[in-house]
Amino acid sequence: MNALLTSYLPMLILGLGALAVFVCGALSPTRGTLFRSIALLASGAACLSALAMVPDATQTLVDAGPYARFFTALLCGVAFVCLLFAGEYARLRGFERDEFHALILLATLGMVMLAVSTDWIMFAIALEILSLSLYVLIASRREKSLPLEAAIKYFVLGAVASSMVFFGIALVYAASGSMDLAASLVKSGTQGTGLLGMAFILIGLGFKLSLAPMHLWTPDVYQGAPAPVAAFLSGGAKVAAFAALLRLAMTQSPVWTAVEPALWALTALSLVGGTLGALTQPSAKRMLAYSSVTHVGFMVLALLAVGTAGPGPAMFAAAALAVMDVAVFGCLGLLSPIDQDADLVDGLRGLGRSQPGVAGVLALSLLTLGGLPPTIGFMSKLVVFKAALAAGYLWLSVIAVAMAIVGVFYILRVLAALYAEPDENAPLPVLAAPGASGWLAVAISALLMIGLGVAPMPVLDAAALAFKTIP
Repeated sequence: MNALLTSYLPMLILGLGALAVFVCGALSPTRGTLFRSIALLASGAACLSALAMVPDATQTLVDAGPYARFFTALLCGVAFVCLLFAGEYARLRGFERDEFHALILLATLGMVMLAVSTDWIMFAIALEILSLSLYVLIASRREKSLPLEAAIKYFVLGAVASSMVFFGIALVYAASGSMDLAASLVKSGTQGTGLLGMAFILIGLGFKLSLAPMHLWTPDVYQGAPAPVAAFLSGGAKVAAFAALLRLAMTQSPVWTAVEPALWALTALSLVGGTLGALTQPSAKRMLAYSSVTHVGFMVLALLAVGTAGPGPAMFAAAALAVMDVAVFGCLGLLSPIDQDADLVDGLRGLGRSQPGVAGVLALSLLTLGGLPPTIGFMSKLVVFKAALAAGYLWLSVIAVAMAIVGVFYILRVLAALYAEPDENAPLPVLAAPGASGWLAVAISALLMIGLGVAPMPVLDAAALAFKTIP
C-alpha cells in the first residue's frame, strides 16, 4: 500500500466513520444500534490499520513510524473499549444518539493527530478537534445539571489552556522561524522568547494532563461526566496529551532541558497532591480523579528519565494508565443505577456480593491502580522507578514510592465498601444487565490488566522499537 496513504489511513477511517454516523443520524435519528456499530467498526478498523503503517515513512506533517503506530493503536483501542462500555449505558439513559458516537470518533481523530503530529499547525488543529469534541461529550446527558455544569467548567478552563498553547507556539515560531516541531525547539535556544513559549506550551498541556497545580478542574469534571465519558477522558485524552509532551521531551533540545527543573516540581506536586486529595474524598469518582493526577505524576517521572532510559518506560506507563482508567470508570458505569452514576464510596456497599462479575473486575482495576502484583499497574511502577533511579532522580523516586504506599489505603477503602455486608436500611439499587458489549468490555479489560502485568514484553518491545526510529 502507498506509504502516504498508510500514514493517514487511521485518521481517514475515523473521520469517514464520524461522517457516516452523522449521515445515518440525519436519515434515521433513532437507530442507536446502527450508530454504535458504525463507531465500533471505525475505531476497530483504525486500530488495525495503524499496524499497516510503513516504518520510517515520516510525512511532512505527521510521523508514521513505530512511535506513531504505538499511540495510534492504543488510542483507537481505548475508543473501541469505551464504546463497548457505553453501549447499554447510553441506551438505557437515552443518549445513544448519532452525535454521541460521531463525537467519540472525532475526539479519537483529534487524539491520534495530536500524538502523531510533527508540525505545530497540525498540533494546534488536533488540540482543537479533541477539545471541542470533549466539551460536548461531557454534556451528553443534557437532562442532568451536573454534566452540564462539568462541561461549562471544562469549556472555560480548557479554552484558556488551549489559548496558552497557541500563544506558546507563536512564541516558539517567532524564536525559531520554523513550524517543524523538533527543529523549532532546537533552534529556539534557552533565552527569552523561545523559553517563554515553551513555558506556555507546558502550562497548556499540563492542564490537559491534570498535572498539579493545573489539575483543579479534574474532580469536578470527572464527577459530572457520564462514567464512560470519564473513562474516555482519562484513558484517552490524557494519553494523547502525554504522547505530545513525550515527543517534545524526545528532542532533548536546550529549551526542553531548561524547563526540566520546573517539571521536577510539578511531578512532586502531582504525586503528593493527587494522593492526599484522593485520601479524603467520600465520592468515588472524585477519588479516581485525584488518583489519575497521581498517575500522571508517575508518567511525567518516566518522561524526565527519557534522556537516559528512552521513551519505553513512559510509553508503558501511558498504556497502563489507559487500561486502568478505562476499566475502573467503565465498570463504575455498569454498576450505576439509571438515574445517576454510582458515586459515593458508601453507595458501593455490598455490590461485590450482588454483582460479582462486574464488581470483581472493578476490584481488579482498583488493585491495578494501587500497583499490586501481578497487574499492569505493578509492572508500570516497577519500570518507572527503575528508569527514574537510573537517571538519578532519587528524591523524586522516594516521593513516588511513598505516595504509592499511601495510595493503597484509599484503594482499600473502596474495596472494603464493595465487599462489605449490605446495609439493611439502604436496599441495593436495581441495576440493568451490562449487555453483550458491556461483558465484552469487562473481559477485555480484565485480560489486559492481568496479561500485560504478567507478560509486558510486547508493549516494552514496541516502545523500544519506537525509541530507535522516532524522528
